[in-house]
Amino acid sequence: MNGLLWIIVICATAAPPATAPAAQGQTQTAAQEALQRQLDEIDQRVAKITSLRADFEQQKHTPMLRQPLVSVGNLLVKGDKVRWDTRKPQPSAMQISGGSSGIEGEIKIYYPDATVVEIYKAQGDLRELSGSPLPRIALLRRYFDFSKIDASDMGIKAGDDGRFIALELKPRTDDLKEHITSVRVLMDASVPCIKKLSMLDADGDRTEIEFKNVQINADIDDAALELKVPPGTRVSRPLGGDAGSSASQPASSLPRRESGK
Repeated sequence: MNGLLWIIVICATAAPPATAPAAQGQTQTAAQEALQRQLDEIDQRVAKITSLRADFEQQKHTPMLRQPLVSVGNLLVKGDKVRWDTRKPQPSAMQISGGSSGIEGEIKIYYPDATVVEIYKAQGDLRELSGSPLPRIALLRRYFDFSKIDASDMGIKAGDDGRFIALELKPRTDDLKEHITSVRVLMDASVPCIKKLSMLDADGDRTEIEFKNVQINADIDDAALELKVPPGTRVSRPLGGDAGSSASQPASSLPRRESGK
């Protein structure tokens, strides 16, 4: 499973955190206040981005293997839809849709070699937490505590860190803490978007993702974000489905776009 998807699924099944009491942030330092202002400004700019196209490389480091597992592919973002296409080492396609304006979202992952599509729920605004390199910081603050780290810790050379912001996110909820130790993010403030992400899970595995060739407000056809699977594809709902639905059903029952007739 893609590293970003893993964190999405966890968030989608976790209960929302309680609202923080007003006294919790009563004594912020000047540096913290400056960082908050900077992140608020980035968040406002991210909200104005309508689409994004990028390539990605993911490395999964685990103590069980000497070499990381490397995956490469590309992703598209437009409106409330995100599509990840992994080319190597095994082809797969993931579509994240909905999850905004009160609409329940879905995550679909198609594995052509296995002829199966997995479907997960992404409830409410949780779809936006980590589905793309355009995170909404206002939402992330509900689930993570932020601290600024040195950009060199994320591979930025001295003198090249003027436009980059490196952050460490620590989970606030018990549900997330069971699975995630920390998430490190390198943001390119000039775009703005995430350039690198490094997630350390509770088992000691580390997933790193780097985004390359980023194009914002790119011209993307709606059809390019649709996930179409061939007839006979098995449908699996690993986390369960709606009441009355089974964990596995024929692909013909998946909702399909109208042909326009």
